[in-house]
Amino acid sequence: MAHQVLAKNIVKTEFLLGLALSIMDAIGIDQFQHVQDKGTEIMMTLETMRSHLYRAEHNAKLDKWGTMTPDYAALDTARNWYPRVYPRLVEILRVLGASGSPPKQIFVMRISGQVSIADSKERIWRDMNAFNYSDWHGI
Repeated sequence: MAHQVLAKNIVKTEFLLGLALSIMDAIGIDQFQHVQDKGTEIMMTLETMRSHLYRAEHNAKLDKWGTMTPDYAALDTARNWYPRVYPRLVEILRVLGASGSPPKQIFVMRISGQVSIADSKERIWRDMNAFNYSDWHGI
């Protein structure tokens, strides 16, 4: 069960990182050092979680029934640490979302009403895929 929790938390953190990078780029604040530090904080959390998973899988041993089991200490550490750091990740997203000005495309869409909902959804989906962290790092 702990392995599944860790995998879920890694995916959740990847999503938060992608969202943070999208926000930074969309409102044009990605060049500021303090904003980059916030992105780095999310990346460090992600890589820490991945290192716990790596350790758990690579230190796996056979139990008394002959079943290969991951290193529980690494899984338990990550499982107990993530709830402490997750509120900070959400706080970073809130701070980033409150920074800068909205992108012109969104502002124009609200005023003109000429862009259909389908076009908006397609554009959002394309933008979300463009900032997929795993695509950037070949994961």
